[in-house]
Parts: sequence; C-alpha cells; structure tokens
Amino acid sequence: MKLLPFFEKAHNYVIAQGYQWEIELVENRYFKDVTQSSFKWAFLFCCLGSSGLNNRVVEKQMNNFTTLYEAGENAFDSIPNGNIRRAVIRVWSNHINILDVLKSKMNDIERIDFIRTLPQMGKKSGKHFARNMGIDCVKPDIWMERLAEKYVCWNLVDGYVDPDRMCLNIQKQLPVGNIPYYRIGTIDVILWRYCNLTGELE
Repeated sequence: MKLLPFFEKAHNYVIAQGYQWEIELVENRYFKDVTQSSFKWAFLFCCLGSSGLNNRVVEKQMNNFTTLYEAGENAFDSIPNGNIRRAVIRVWSNHINILDVLKSKMNDIERIDFIRTLPQMGKKSGKHFARNMGIDCVKPDIWMERLAEKYVCWNLVDGYVDPDRMCLNIQKQLPVGNIPYYRIGTIDVILWRYCNLTGELE
C-alpha cells in the first residue's frame, strides 16, 4: 500500500473508533494560546512519558498527581521515578520564567531547540511537549520511525528515517476525498493513534 492510501485508511479508522476529538484537539491547538497553567501540565504529561512508559500508565500517574494536587497534598511524591520527579519540580518551580524565554524565541525551530534544554526533554519527548503546546511538529516515536522506514521517507542529507518528511509528503497531497488539509502534528497523531490501536503499519 502506498503512503497516501494508508493515511486515508488510518484516518477513517481512527475516526470510526471515536477519536475525532483528538484530531480536532491537535489541529486547533496553537502555541500563542499557551498559558502558564497549560504549560505546566503539558510538561508533566510529557515528562512522565519520557521514561518510555505506555500511555495508559502515564495517564494513571497523571490522574494520581492531579487528585493529590487538587487536594492540596504533595503531589510530587506520587511520581515514582526520581529523575522525572526532580525534573517536574524544577520546571514547575520556574515555569513562569521558562515560558517567558520560550515565548521570546523567534520561530518553532528555536522553540524546539530551547525545549530540548529542559530536563528530560530529549529528541522525542521534546517534540512531544512542543506538539502538545501547539507547535506544529512530529514526535519521532518508534511507530512513526517504523512508518517512515516502511514508506521510504529518509532525510537525504543525514541518512536517517524522517517522520517529519513523511508527514509533509502526506500534507502536500491534502485535501483528498473526505480528508481536509491538516497540520503535520495532526497527521502525526492520526498515524500514531492508528498504529497504537491496531499494531499495524499498513
């Protein structure tokens, strides 16, 4: 199967499974709308997932943290991984200054570079955090890298599989059929959700 027909299949499947809300959430989220509160919570979610935990475990830890935080208790102690706990405490304690610096950056490339200087924010987690704040980018997780390899989407300069190039290739062909034009971050989420639900690359 070619890349665009695969995306059409993934798109229709994800919607049929009830994830239209997720598509709309990512498509309509913009960095200009980030608040101090949404910044903190987005960092917490992505930081919890930075150790490789699956989405279900991350959501459980988020729920535990939120319950304790809203009850006025020490929610940080609910984070079992010490490195992640220290990273969250550090960023939450300085989130106003960090967000000010982030908003001072001139473009998304500079913003992503700055995000990757934050604790626990590497190549994958940094882009996950950026995307969850409305910066239009692709999280290069294992599913997206496998798809980019399968559909022969390589960075021709540096010679690595390139999920960004894959999503851009799809974007250039939109709209098509019942599928509107999407941001690359939205294309990323549709492909990831399909693979997460089915375990398939085709």
